[in-house]
Amino acid sequence: MNDAKEIRETVLSFIESEEMREHLRGRFSEISLYGVMGIIARSRAAFDDKLAALRLLAVMHDERGAGLDGIIRISDRDEDSVDELNRLIAAAEFAQGEITDNNPPGTVYLLGSYLLHEMDNATDDWDMSVPFTTFKAAKKRLLKEAKIYYDNCEDEIDWKRYAIAKWVPGTDGEMRNVMEWTLSAEGDIWFADINEDFDERQKRLAEDCELLGAYLFDELGSLSIPFRIGDIVTVDCLPTHMICHAVIADIGENENDCCSVRAVYMTEGGRMEQAVLKHNLFRPHLAMFPCLYRLAKFTGDLPPWEAPLKKVSEMLKLDPSLGLDDEGGFVERTGFDENIKNFLPDTTDVGDVLVITSLCDECGALSEDRYALIVDMGGDSDNVAVIIYKRVKYKNESKLYWAMLNNELGSIKGFCFEKPTGDDLSKQGFSPLIRLGERLKSDPALANDDDLLKQVHEEIKNAD
Repeated sequence: MNDAKEIRETVLSFIESEEMREHLRGRFSEISLYGVMGIIARSRAAFDDKLAALRLLAVMHDERGAGLDGIIRISDRDEDSVDELNRLIAAAEFAQGEITDNNPPGTVYLLGSYLLHEMDNATDDWDMSVPFTTFKAAKKRLLKEAKIYYDNCEDEIDWKRYAIAKWVPGTDGEMRNVMEWTLSAEGDIWFADINEDFDERQKRLAEDCELLGAYLFDELGSLSIPFRIGDIVTVDCLPTHMICHAVIADIGENENDCCSVRAVYMTEGGRMEQAVLKHNLFRPHLAMFPCLYRLAKFTGDLPPWEAPLKKVSEMLKLDPSLGLDDEGGFVERTGFDENIKNFLPDTTDVGDVLVITSLCDECGALSEDRYALIVDMGGDSDNVAVIIYKRVKYKNESKLYWAMLNNELGSIKGFCFEKPTGDDLSKQGFSPLIRLGERLKSDPALANDDDLLKQVHEEIKNAD
């Protein structure tokens, strides 16, 4: 393998998305040394692999940058970049060297984990804290705890990231923090945070180590992406943000600009928003791992709470101007989130029964089962007439009544609508609603028959 190909393929191996990797392969010469360092440092790869790649860059780059001329973009700041590369390698080697059994008596490695439980603000909870006398022992416990946790975790958003902090005894009797490593559930070291307050040497090393978090939007975020308006993409910033999907709504005049690509997505609370894709949809702005590493086109079935994005995609492909950000973007221009029909499953029609699920319920399930039988789709208006069947679980009570779906929920934000599953169909009182739906499909005029509703009410009452 020649030098150019070796450098290119080594760096691109840190990009996990095949589409992004292939796209950047044809634009690799547009990336500077500073940007190449950033791609390596901000990736999910193991720390040893990052250090090996950084060393390769240093070996193949002389002081003038001629060693990489024609492979990457040579810029005016390359002399500074080479210095930063060497300092970054020194900081990484220091961090690697602190993983040793040759420590002062009383040294402690403290294992902890952070639990992600909210998508919108990426809240971290310190989940446990256990001391060990060696890094190896702490990592062994990490692997054991992670396996137990993920083997028993049924909620896909409960992701964890792990940390091992090194503490040594100080002359004043207090323990002093040397540094902290961030690790994956598989025990791979992702990052090392050197404590600048430990001593003067570490202060300089800590400043250099901060380079690990300084690059992405300088280079990778300033390159184009291989996706077009209307495409649905997977936005993956795990483990600090929950995976979500977004629709490319606007690419802007300069698609290389880090703020040019805007996308429509659903928040966990059921709101539809438009935000800058390359900045991880501002969830928040700084993610541990930016989404561009795993950004990929999505073609499968969206989860129910994101189902409206399919319609957004179809609308934008027919008329890309709907997503322009000059007047507030797609959501404001179209009023999409104000029409409840946009949030109903495809092919929803009179006679269908939908399960109403809350997205904001912290316990993961409503205190009541709630179903809506579609009685009238309202023509061109956004009014949807329904018969609501509600069962309050803890009281074992049920209600059956007419409603306008918009008024019943107060707001569509925070709810999603699904076709019933086998579990729903087996619940008491549900079958009369299904039977009424079948009759309405055959003769929609039956919805105006008050006696019919009374009969269904009696059927549900008897089923209870």
